[in-house]
Amino acid sequence: MESATKVPLEWLDLDRENPRLINGVAEVSDERIIAQLYRRAELNELLQSISTNGYLDIEPLIVMLDPDDGRLTVLEGNRRLAVLRLFREPGLKERIASS
Repeated sequence: MESATKVPLEWLDLDRENPRLINGVAEVSDERIIAQLYRRAELNELLQSISTNGYLDIEPLIVMLDPDDGRLTVLEGNRRLAVLRLFREPGLKERIASS
């Protein structure tokens, strides 16, 4: 187990192979995963909590480094990453609402 390290949000990718996020879809974007989580209301409580209390860094995201491109795939913490992306990218909520 490695030590916890803070990295820029832009380095993190949602886990496109996680069957809990997208079932049976070969090619899927982060936006599509976030839209699905948002529509299933899996993000509402977390959005409200982070909006009220801020992001509490008590449970780190678990990531895996892709040696080919150096990107980090979030294995545990995809909902938190999705919420952080919604806060960080102002147009994202509107884009996923219309898709």
